[in-house]
Amino acid sequence: MKKLIPVYGLVAVALALTGAACSGPGGLPDLYVENVGCEGGNLVLTIGNKGGPLPSGWQAAAALSVDGSSQDIFPLTMPGVAGTGNFEKGAGTVKYLTTLRISQIAGISVDLDYSHEVEEADETNNVVRSWHVEPCDLPDLVIEDLSLDEDCLVRVTVKNVGEGSIGEPAWSYEFLDFCGVSIYIDGQEVACIPFLSFDSQRGAKPVGGSAVLQSKIRITKESVVLAVVDSTQVILEANEMNNRASATLRCGPGEAPRN
Repeated sequence: MKKLIPVYGLVAVALALTGAACSGPGGLPDLYVENVGCEGGNLVLTIGNKGGPLPSGWQAAAALSVDGSSQDIFPLTMPGVAGTGNFEKGAGTVKYLTTLRISQIAGISVDLDYSHEVEEADETNNVVRSWHVEPCDLPDLVIEDLSLDEDCLVRVTVKNVGEGSIGEPAWSYEFLDFCGVSIYIDGQEVACIPFLSFDSQRGAKPVGGSAVLQSKIRITKESVVLAVVDSTQVILEANEMNNRASATLRCGPGEAPRN
């Protein structure tokens, strides 16, 4: 799979769907573009099916062009990240998060099933042109609290103080090798914990949201503890300089304030 590169300006996205036509009890599928927008700094495509079921084993691909110039091709896989109803069976939507960054106003055009591989109930509603997308509001992650619990285990609270939500890919299995939060004790990294491991309910995802990482790291002597959120910098943020906090922690009363 080729990598989709960041682009700005007038953007056209074409989605190619492959599979045999289906004329089952629900009739033919009818695909349309529900919405084009942003999440976590990335372009999001919401596609709907208001017809019958899609053919078994169907596949999708997107061809990207910028100002008429073709760019890399990337596949769209089922299921998408989120949606309503049942997209594959009809009367539902699915949302695809692309790697395309939106940092200024962009005119987005989408052509569903541009090669007409799938027979649809309505072939006239597959195209939208110049759908204008404003720059994405970005999240801003900070360490709101760094302390010890009653068992002297390190506890970290992460908060999104930005004006945008965190993109869903931060919780995907592909991101399990990236550090949602890194913890250092006296300069030595002792933990790299992905978001999915400590915030499976997406508490930190929305604006103003937060999540608590209850670690298994026990402090047995006075130590300098450093916590860094998104230390591998896979999340695009409004401010990349406020992701860390440190404190001198010791078990018992009189804990030193955070630096």
